[in-house]
Amino acid sequence: MNENQKKEYNIDINLDDFTKSDFKISINPKIMDIILGSLEIKGKELYYLLNKSKSQEYKDIASSKRSYLMLWKKGKRIPIDCFESLCRLSGKNLRDYQTNIYEISSQSSRNNWRASLPIKLTDEFFIISEAIRTEGNIIKGKSKKNLTQGLAISNKDVFLLKIIENNLKKLNIDLGISRILTVVIYLDNDDIDEIIDKNENKKLHFRFNKGRLFFTQQVKDYNVDKEYVITIKNQNKSLKVKISNKNIVFTESDLKTTAYVTLQVYNSVF
Repeated sequence: MNENQKKEYNIDINLDDFTKSDFKISINPKIMDIILGSLEIKGKELYYLLNKSKSQEYKDIASSKRSYLMLWKKGKRIPIDCFESLCRLSGKNLRDYQTNIYEISSQSSRNNWRASLPIKLTDEFFIISEAIRTEGNIIKGKSKKNLTQGLAISNKDVFLLKIIENNLKKLNIDLGISRILTVVIYLDNDDIDEIIDKNENKKLHFRFNKGRLFFTQQVKDYNVDKEYVITIKNQNKSLKVKISNKNIVFTESDLKTTAYVTLQVYNSVF
C-alpha cells in the first residue's frame, strides 16, 4: 500500500467517552472560577451532592469537602463524574469545557498524562496498543479495585523498545519511564554465593526459581555494557551483558545465560 492508498481515519475520544468515576482531569483554574461562580447550590448542600458521585462512594463527606476546597477549586485532579455534576449545575455539559483540560489521570495514577481533548487517535496510539498486545502486559496496581498502574514491555531487541518509547513521548507520556535489565542464569541448584556488579562494585540481590536464577538492574539507557562476577561454591565465573551491532541484548559466559530489557511506564492512562 503506497502513501496515496493509505486508509484515512479520524477517531476522536471526548471527555464523555471516559469511565467518569475512574478518571480525573486538571482544568484551567479560570474555567473553574466561571463554573463555581455560576452555581446556585453552595456549601454543605453542594458537598453532599458531590459525595453521591460514584468516585466518592468510599469517602466520607469530610474527604469530599477537603478535596473540593483544596484541589478542585484550583482545577486539579477533579473526578470526571464530580466535574460533570458541577457542569450540569452551571447549565453546561462536559464537552463545553473539554478543550480547557490539560491533564488526565486515573484514580490510582502516579503521573498525570498531558493531553488535549478531544484526543485524536493517531499512528502512535496504534503502535503502543499493538506493542502491549503482542509484546507486553498491563501492570496491575495494589488498590482495592486493582486499577491499572502502567505497562511493561520486555524484549531482547532494544531497537524495538526505542521505537515504543519514542512513540510514548510523542503522546506526551514521558514521566514514570524506567528500563530494567533482567539476567537469567540456568542452574541445577541454588549454590550461588554472590553476584557482584563489576561496573559499580556492588553486590546484587537475586532469586532462584525452578532451575533459573534471576537478577535485575535499572539501566540508564539502552546502551547496555555490564560485567558481573558470579561466585558458585567459592569459584568465580564471569558474565558480560552487551548490545550487538543489530541492537540485540546478548550474554558472554561459561554459564548458560540469557538477558533482556523491560521498558516500564507507570501511568494509569493505559
